[in-house]
Amino acid sequence: MTLFAIAIAWLLGVGLGSQAALPTWQWLTLAALALASTWILRRRRVVLLFVGLLFVFAGAARLQSTHRPPTPNDVRFLNDSGKPVMLVGVMTEYPDVRDAYSGLRVRVRLATVEDGMPHAAEGLVLVHADRGDDWAYGAMSSRPTAGWKRHLSSPTSPTATIWRARACTA
Repeated sequence: MTLFAIAIAWLLGVGLGSQAALPTWQWLTLAALALASTWILRRRRVVLLFVGLLFVFAGAARLQSTHRPPTPNDVRFLNDSGKPVMLVGVMTEYPDVRDAYSGLRVRVRLATVEDGMPHAAEGLVLVHADRGDDWAYGAMSSRPTAGWKRHLSSPTSPTATIWRARACTA
């Protein structure tokens, strides 16, 4: 039962850390204060409360230490902009050929937003390209007419690192 309570406190901390954008050092400071309070206050119920808070703050610190905000070079910075993006990159896995499309995992190197200049970009994108095209693992390509000019949309999972590209409407 104790392990279950610790796991719930940790998960509550992860949820709290995703909602409250405090730096990692502030979460660690709160965890250190909770730890110091357990040593100062020796009553059983109060100690359990502060141990729970310790794991809540530690879970939030763990989340914030691994979360990095998007930079202008990140592909996710262009996410949900509503503008078509032309991507240049290298396929990192073999194409996943389906009935209606081919799923391509592309490590992006350059991105061009609407008729602008290309700029350096980094990140993984799952491109839904035309099924009939000939794709090769490791190939570097930019095909604005054959499935590389896309709108970037959010991944389905909040912890996913691969961003989806869906077909342009324009």
